[in-house]
Amino acid sequence: MPAMPPDRPPTVRFSTLGLPPRDQFEGWRASVGITHEMTGMGDLARRGFVASVDSWRLGSVVVAIRRFPAMTFERPARRARADGLDHYSLLLMRDGVYDGDADGRATRLARGEAGLFDLARPEASRVGDNESLRLLVPRAQLDPLLRGPPAGLYGRALGGAPGTLLTGYLGLLAESLDRLTAVEAPLVGSAARDMLAACLAASLGLDARAQAEAAAMPIRETRLAQVRRFIDSRLTDPALGPEMICRALALSRSALYRLFEGGSGVAAEIQERRLAAIRARLADPAEGARIGELAYAYGFTSEAHFSRAFRRTFGMAPREVRLTATTVRKAPPASASGTEWDGPRTA
Repeated sequence: MPAMPPDRPPTVRFSTLGLPPRDQFEGWRASVGITHEMTGMGDLARRGFVASVDSWRLGSVVVAIRRFPAMTFERPARRARADGLDHYSLLLMRDGVYDGDADGRATRLARGEAGLFDLARPEASRVGDNESLRLLVPRAQLDPLLRGPPAGLYGRALGGAPGTLLTGYLGLLAESLDRLTAVEAPLVGSAARDMLAACLAASLGLDARAQAEAAAMPIRETRLAQVRRFIDSRLTDPALGPEMICRALALSRSALYRLFEGGSGVAAEIQERRLAAIRARLADPAEGARIGELAYAYGFTSEAHFSRAFRRTFGMAPREVRLTATTVRKAPPASASGTEWDGPRTA
């Protein structure tokens, strides 16, 4: 497995697709079986087993996204005693259905539902083809935030407003994982822990204000990043605006505007990102479109308006950016000695 770039959090990716069909199940069991034992597999080991897992270490918190076909597995008490993993595991079913027994409590999680499990307790389960997200949080970090173990929630689907808020947040977290830097990862992990604590506290009827306040800023930043990614994906769409963003991301207008409080607003954000995209294209020596064509393609209604906005943002005219790119493209290479090229040399 190639090493992760130094600016990225520790990440492990495993897929059985790179293995011969006869070795796929054993490869999966060796990778994932460190916490759970596979049972009732029938002929899966013989006919192939296509599955994958991606996991990210966010400080003391681990997030794993797994995709695998129908199977049964269990975590018996002896396994829990042997490996000593003292973590809570929040399971979000992104696709498929989970049916199981969580230390004697029947548990069912449908698509979009999340439930809390305790790796110190036994578990047995059956799932169909599925994709799931697991959030692993050390007990020593979560219990103090809840004034003790959340025993009443073990093995239950988290419902109501806390469950909806938590599953929505985890969806945003999943979208952000591959963009996190090594510096951001522990902060996001702490935010995920605090968000989980706030939602569990609310489900238990506890005062969740402290946890909610701790998680508010990271949640806002995650939501803001999602809005910006959506804007970037629609920069050339003339209909791009608050209404489109709210409809696509299930946001109210007030919630969207709150995200940009303290800044110049949603419309200005869209214009700034359009200008940045145009500047990147003008700086590309291979870009052949006229400046006016780019302006109209990115929603500007006149070249004059575009030029004024561009100069106001970047301190130079669009043609200056293009001229610089053209000059760089035409510049001769440096000499072998590394000095500036000063014309042809003679022997």
